[in-house]
Amino acid sequence: MPELLPPVGGHGRRTVAAVLEGLAGSGVPMPPVVLVGEIDDRWWRHAVGLPVETRRRSVVAAASEAALWRAVGLEIGGAVRLPVSTPALEEACRAAATGGVAPPAATEGVVEALLATGERLWAVAYTPCELWRRQWGARRLHRRLAAIAERLGAPPVIVPGPALVVAGGDDGDMAEACREDPPARLIDLSGRLGSDRPGAIGLASAVRAIDAAAAADPWPVVLPVMELPTGRQVGRWSSARTTLAEGPGWLAAPAGEPADGRTWRLESGGPEVEVVDLDGEVDLASDPREVLRLPGLIGAELRRGSPAALLAGRLARHEGRGGRPIWIPSVDIEGVRFVLGLPGPIWVDGPGVPAPR
Repeated sequence: MPELLPPVGGHGRRTVAAVLEGLAGSGVPMPPVVLVGEIDDRWWRHAVGLPVETRRRSVVAAASEAALWRAVGLEIGGAVRLPVSTPALEEACRAAATGGVAPPAATEGVVEALLATGERLWAVAYTPCELWRRQWGARRLHRRLAAIAERLGAPPVIVPGPALVVAGGDDGDMAEACREDPPARLIDLSGRLGSDRPGAIGLASAVRAIDAAAAADPWPVVLPVMELPTGRQVGRWSSARTTLAEGPGWLAAPAGEPADGRTWRLESGGPEVEVVDLDGEVDLASDPREVLRLPGLIGAELRRGSPAALLAGRLARHEGRGGRPIWIPSVDIEGVRFVLGLPGPIWVDGPGVPAPR
């Protein structure tokens, strides 16, 4: 049986325990931990002390929308609202079971070992790093970088950013691996580490060099933004300010420098419209935003039973929405399927959204 945290609680905790007991032996994958949010300030204090992989395979029974936002930030794998029901908790357990295992972050010693080879150093990153962390979430970025490392036959040495660091390797193979994943950018770290003393070069130097290369040369990636369920293109999203030929609808690009992936300017030939991501519980009835945009890290984790899916579903069905479009970025195929079950209009972009014909 899963461990229930906090170790003490009230009626909600007893109900969760009873439903879990009923699910035992039914074939439903059991999470290692179920966090019960009867007292919200307690459950998350226990969650932050868990290893990342354990959190990703755990479930939170949330008493509030604020708890769901916190669960997204902590990368909790599954979520259910209190009071729990058997079908909802089963769905949350199944979502948590798909949390996956991310490659461990590289330590100082691992980076020093690569440097000691004397081979040319490369980095593969999604830049600007802060924007893409918020746009896709650390879990998806780690998975994609690990997949690139596998294609290259290289160890998954992933440094904060995140970015993949590779020693040696053929120039053509490296470039081809990035072309297969268009947002990925290849950075030559040779000459960027700033010291002739091997002991002065390490993890921090590599991370600074990657950030400096990204800042000096923004790498715009442009994706279509489609409306569901109509299937029409309403605009385009760009990861950097860029000048493009005219296209359908508006162009959304980061506002401010450096781009943090929270505020966007929508341009369509007339007055600019500023869109600020929702970033926590808000009073939708009084919120003046014309477009309700969720952070991309929510779109990246849309699967039934996840905290992200519960949040997106509650927002779409909230009476305070008033018919405003909800923009959910970074959705994959599973996310598109989930969104099609929500009341529209919903705007989506991401790897699961086909390019318009």
